[in-house]
Amino acid sequence: VAAIDTLTTALLPWDPRVSREVTALAVSETMAYLGGPFSSVGVKDRNHIAAVDVATGEATDWAPSVESISSDHHVYDLEILGSTLYVAGAFSAINGEPRSNIAALDLATGAAKPWNPGANGSVLALEITPSAAFVGGNFTTAGGQPRNNLAALDIATSEATSWNPGADGQVNSLLHAGSVVYAGGRFINIGGQQREYLAALDAASGTAASWYPKPNGYVEAL
Repeated sequence: VAAIDTLTTALLPWDPRVSREVTALAVSETMAYLGGPFSSVGVKDRNHIAAVDVATGEATDWAPSVESISSDHHVYDLEILGSTLYVAGAFSAINGEPRSNIAALDLATGAAKPWNPGANGSVLALEITPSAAFVGGNFTTAGGQPRNNLAALDIATSEATSWNPGADGQVNSLLHAGSVVYAGGRFINIGGQQREYLAALDAASGTAASWYPKPNGYVEAL
């Protein structure tokens, strides 16, 4: 993980010294939250998730423990909303609380919040709005309902909403912009239409828009 000056493109001295790759990043005014298969940040042990001071690059004392079956099952996406950090990945518990692949953590304490939708497979992508968490990955149920690789979860209740575009392959990345949710991944059909690897979905109905870029390979990031 690194910090680059947006004007000069110069590499900044900020260097948290993470033991392995970082697969998820969320940044606030004072903190960078990291997720991935790492076991340490600097001289501190950190199990797949950490908070790093944006000024010093040092890991803070915020240290929730992500419990997964191996180092290859870890945290894939992070999103901040208010006082909550939403965590997506492949794990079974956080801080001793059972959480199936998606969780909400208190930004102050690191404790797992009661919000607990669960998904029966890896959650690879996460986009948060004030009312819903859009999640994508490799699952067939989420929020207590059948959902093929894509779902919207109520922020208050954690239950799946009626939004159900369905994707016939893995969803790797999501981006919410106004009334549209962009999805990238390994699917061919989504939102009731053929859309190879990349699609724009109505954030209310879940139907695919006419936008149809047709990339000739999998989309991993948006």
